[in-house]
Amino acid sequence: MDVLLLLLVMNVLLLLLVMDVLVMVMEVLLLLLLEVLLLLLVMDVLVMVMEVLLLLLLEVLLLLLVMNVLLLLLVMDVLVMVMEVLLLLLLEVLLLIKVLLVGSSTRGSKSSVRIHV
Repeated sequence: MDVLLLLLVMNVLLLLLVMDVLVMVMEVLLLLLLEVLLLLLVMDVLVMVMEVLLLLLLEVLLLLLVMNVLLLLLVMDVLVMVMEVLLLLLLEVLLLIKVLLVGSSTRGSKSSVRIHV
């Protein structure tokens, strides 16, 4: 009877040992799962940071595009003003030539045109 009781106790102890090993294996697996989840969380945060950085880059590029368009409009405005000044100078030269031609054709007459400078 003592041997049977001893065998029963040993069997229970062995079962408890196996259960303890199984619990330790489960703990290790849970820790691994936790590490994987933490890694995924870190990767998700990195992805969000990269999305924010890409949005900032997009905003900077859009701002540069707007500045480029404004600069182009400014250059075009300056070119238009230069062309206006050149056209006014051409008009003055043509008017001066006309006055000189009219003045030279009426040199002998009393109705000569005087140019006041």
